[in-house]
Amino acid sequence: MCQAYRRQYGFNAISLMPTNLYGPGDNFDPVTSHVIPALIRRIHEAKAHGDARVTLWGTGRPRREFMYVDDLARAVLHLMQLYDDEAPINVGTGTDLSIGELARLVCDVVGYDGQLVLDASKPDGTPRKLLDVTRINSLGWRADIGLVEGIRSTYEWCLEHESWERSPDRDLELWSQSPRGDRSHGETAHPGGFSGRDCGGPGPLSRSHSRMECSAAFLMPPFHR
Repeated sequence: MCQAYRRQYGFNAISLMPTNLYGPGDNFDPVTSHVIPALIRRIHEAKAHGDARVTLWGTGRPRREFMYVDDLARAVLHLMQLYDDEAPINVGTGTDLSIGELARLVCDVVGYDGQLVLDASKPDGTPRKLLDVTRINSLGWRADIGLVEGIRSTYEWCLEHESWERSPDRDLELWSQSPRGDRSHGETAHPGGFSGRDCGGPGPLSRSHSRMECSAAFLMPPFHR
């Protein structure tokens, strides 16, 4: 779409392809949530109920890349000022880890010392998903929120808001109360949302839109699982 608008109307739009996102305001529903919020909820509940083990689907070997939502917000602002091309650009950390490693990391953050059981009879999914972030790195942007820090911040937000199930009517309200909502770069974005300038009303980037050289930045849906 961005490419077509550029070519036909000269509309200065760019298209961003983010990796798997997580953070405050995420979807923690036990059926529809993605990897990190699902693990946080399951392991938190196992700890709260005193369960001796948590069973995970698959071998734990597939590798995934994850990025904290505030890093995406910074990337959107950065690219709207510096990137001017019709080709989509990847936004990610450039690093990955196995699902088993991720689960153990979540256990450490939550403080759960029970056993992780891997059910190898269940499907693993794609062996690896990792974005090539060479282009965005060459423009001077890199993700700066580590996975441990990001998961800890997300878990603390959950405990504070007791928001294990997403309420669509309260998404924006809860997002605005994120403990990282007032970071030094002054912006954040919703893990499941789209951000842009002049694209249908006020949004998380509207406070800074006067500085933008780009008319709009469209986020392609992250690839999950």
